[in-house]
Amino acid sequence: MHTHPFIHILKTELVVALGCTEPVAIALAAAKARSYVKGPIEKVTVHASAGIIKNALAVGIPGTNLTGIDFVAALGAIAGNADKQLEVLADIQPSDVTMAQGMVEQGLSVVHLADTTRKLYIEVVVHTEQSYAKVVITDNHTNITLVEVNGKVVESGGCANASFKSSKEERGELSIDGIVDFVNTVDLAELQLVKQSIELNRKAGLDGLANDYGLQVGKTIKENVQRGILSNDLISHAMALLPRGQMVVWLDQACL
Repeated sequence: MHTHPFIHILKTELVVALGCTEPVAIALAAAKARSYVKGPIEKVTVHASAGIIKNALAVGIPGTNLTGIDFVAALGAIAGNADKQLEVLADIQPSDVTMAQGMVEQGLSVVHLADTTRKLYIEVVVHTEQSYAKVVITDNHTNITLVEVNGKVVESGGCANASFKSSKEERGELSIDGIVDFVNTVDLAELQLVKQSIELNRKAGLDGLANDYGLQVGKTIKENVQRGILSNDLISHAMALLPRGQMVVWLDQACL
């Protein structure tokens, strides 16, 4: 059975993430680095671009009621599963959270602003008594471009400027007319991933409006609608749902 190229692009680009993609990507880098070293973790060091720091600083970390880049880096190193990509923190336990908090309190997990022009740049170094490993992620949240262990490069490459996961040839087939035709003719049964993303994001958005997470952007928008500061329309309601909802299903285009 022939799959429409637009369906393939959707399945390639639409990624389910456990938590906001910026801190989760930091946890992924930390977990990947940890997998290359032996012995108890002595220190975790993060260098990240300004955009990553801005977006990751105050958002909630999945499975906890905590925030913080230093915390999520420590948690990723302690209990993250790099094989699960953006669901890297799916298996954390309360004891892991306590251990990560302890590292932060002892100053063993630290964050610095990276000297880079990239919008998305994450570098995490995990140190043990025996060795260290450095992992670099650039351009999209799972694009590991460097793994270095004790000064030796063991993995390199990734996708240069990998804002997209689909190929340039696939995206070359996109056009306004083609997209309109696809929307009008596609069998909705083929869009289950899109339906799932809508449902997940809606649930996450409503949860964000009901609770006090992070900077409470959605709740603030909703309150401003109720006060008459913002218009009571579809756009305002969509914006109120978005800040929390974008944490679940992400169309990974951070560099656009």
